Amino acid sequence: NELHTMSVQRREHITLPTIQSRATSLGATRVSDQSYEYACSRPWLRSVVVTDGQAARAAVHVADHVRLLVELACGASVAVCFDGILERVLERRLRPEYTVVVVLCGRSNVSTDMVSEWRSWD
Repeated sequence: NELHTMSVQRREHITLPTIQSRATSLGATRVSDQSYEYACSRPWLRSVVVTDGQAARAAVHVADHVRLLVELACGASVAVCFDGILERVLERRLRPEYTVVVVLCGRSNVSTDMVSEWRSWD
């Protein structure tokens, strides 16, 4: 999440005043001490931030193509696979023989009405 990314980039364990994302199950105003220390001690670890709109488009894609309803938090993970985000993060092109695995979870707070609404997000 954005907080995690900002903390690692600044090398400062920061606290946000509020959570702005609609992906509420990803929300935290401060990451745990253990998560912060883990991320700072592993330079190969990458934190990626996507917009609510990108997460929504990915969740809609999962609904349309996998026939599974997922929350925006899950959509955020899937969104990394679109628009070249993953290749930018990895700093290399993905080749056809590569396998990318995204674990889909978080079906408890989503409905078909929510997915219908997400279709209209930018």
